[in-house]
Amino acid sequence: MEYPMAYLKPIFYKMVENDGPTQSLCLPYQFYMDNTETMPPVVRLIFKSDKYWTCDLKQAEERTECFSLTKGWKEFASAASLQPSEVLMFYQVGKNSYVVSIYLNVMVQRMNHPAP
Repeated sequence: MEYPMAYLKPIFYKMVENDGPTQSLCLPYQFYMDNTETMPPVVRLIFKSDKYWTCDLKQAEERTECFSLTKGWKEFASAASLQPSEVLMFYQVGKNSYVVSIYLNVMVQRMNHPAP
């Protein structure tokens, strides 16, 4: 199914760790706070519009204020060829489905201009 990205609002973003994708992905704290009562136990990650991966969503054992994508996350990360410092944008498309867009994190230094 094709999702028109122009009409989707990003729910949150997450940067891939410097040592690359791990066994799980901890979702942002504010997302956790806003959804703690309604989080489903399983979510679907959609990538390249026609492919999806099912991931378990569990409260992190080491950080109780965090939900983590666990079982299925490593397979998604491998299939998407995630690299360190890439940015993942999550767009919600239903109660438990998210379209994931991947962006390069290109760091460009800002020029410091003297005050007028």
